[in-house]
Amino acid sequence: MARNAIVRLCTLLVLVLLVSAATSGWAQSGTGSSSDKKGAMCGGIAGLRCPEGQACRYPVNMCNVADLAGTCVKVKSPCPTGGSQVCGCDGTTYANECELLTAGAREAYKGACKKPA
Repeated sequence: MARNAIVRLCTLLVLVLLVSAATSGWAQSGTGSSSDKKGAMCGGIAGLRCPEGQACRYPVNMCNVADLAGTCVKVKSPCPTGGSQVCGCDGTTYANECELLTAGAREAYKGACKKPA
């Protein structure tokens, strides 16, 4: 009895995943894939990557969130010098937001990282 329930549950899970994959493909067909556009989703549980010349911008101060999704944004290459410093969730102070995005880091807060007391 329990074995039949497990088999049915696994079958249902496979069907949901197949439908999800199929509808994702439909959404990307037509005018080009969604990864070609600025503002496409990145990161998340699927580990989606941004196209060349773009980086994933995650929500600010979400350092301890697993599988966090972000948005692809265009970044300059090379990054400009100057600008406001940014503290990354990795504890590194980046010269500006472009440097943080290029490094693939998440932003903890604006300004230099504070030294632990």
